[in-house]
Amino acid sequence: MNTVVAAPNYWWEVACNVSGAGGYVHYEKFSGAPTRVDLRVGVHDSAADGHHARARVMTKNASGDISYYPWRKDLDGANNGWIAADTYASNSSGIKDVGVQVGKYEGDEPLALCTDWTEIHYS
Repeated sequence: MNTVVAAPNYWWEVACNVSGAGGYVHYEKFSGAPTRVDLRVGVHDSAADGHHARARVMTKNASGDISYYPWRKDLDGANNGWIAADTYASNSSGIKDVGVQVGKYEGDEPLALCTDWTEIHYS
């Protein structure tokens, strides 16, 4: 599912879901091409299936090079709400796109993954 929605205070969201896991990345709209983007990443385990959920931030620069950031994990069991963390992404050559990758995992093995991207929104 591709989702980009306006949120309060000019925050934007990119999100995706797989069976049993969901995740999002929120970020602010910018007045110019940023080299640092302040973010909030959230993850949610939505199925009582014995697996856990992960979500991570990804960014692309103008050349299309992808940077991957650490996974955030929901290990607290199903339907316990969203686990969210404020963080940032940086790239000295600029950030053109922000993405999220979400997975349902058994240990360190992905069982299902989704990825979604959006361009950075400028004012």
